Amino acid sequence: GNLYGVTSGGAEFGNEAGTVYALAPRAGATQWSHTTLHTFCEGCEDGDTPVGSLVLDVEGNLFGVTEYGGPVRKSIEDGGTAFELMRGPHPMNWRLRRIHAFCPDECPTDGRNPVGGLTYQGAASGVPYDGVGPLYGVTENGGGGGTYGGGTVFVMSPKPGSPRWSEKLLHSFCSPDTCADGQTPEGRLVLDSAGEVFGT
Repeated sequence: GNLYGVTSGGAEFGNEAGTVYALAPRAGATQWSHTTLHTFCEGCEDGDTPVGSLVLDVEGNLFGVTEYGGPVRKSIEDGGTAFELMRGPHPMNWRLRRIHAFCPDECPTDGRNPVGGLTYQGAASGVPYDGVGPLYGVTENGGGGGTYGGGTVFVMSPKPGSPRWSEKLLHSFCSPDTCADGQTPEGRLVLDSAGEVFGT
């Protein structure tokens, strides 16, 4: 009966980079206890400013995205990250692993600044995430749709027998305002039983 979520700002010690938290019911669910599972730091390689919905897998691990942060190297703006927060043996012992760093600045091969969180096939019908299937999401910037890119739809898949993940773009939106397919996607995607992807 626990609830999991993110804050995109605020944290301990005056840090403004956000947190992942859990709410656990107690006293017959009339009261709830709050636990901070992870604190992000501003501009850190693991990510900065978590946004959107989290995905909970069958092992109790959490998957999500940060809009900013990542390994910035000679770039103007960092591109954000996707992460896995792995449950440890103790309720306070969680370990974060970055599974993808989105491209900083503007690069046509990847998106930048993911929003809306992640999803998977079966999420809409309440099927638990198995931890090995692909995860889908959107970025509000980047991609190959023009000089600056109008955002992307992407899919990430874990590599069998490895902690690494692969990521590829399913679609790049066009950056000019006159493009017919839209730009700057936001919100969580929905997948149907046939694997078709829907978003805005």
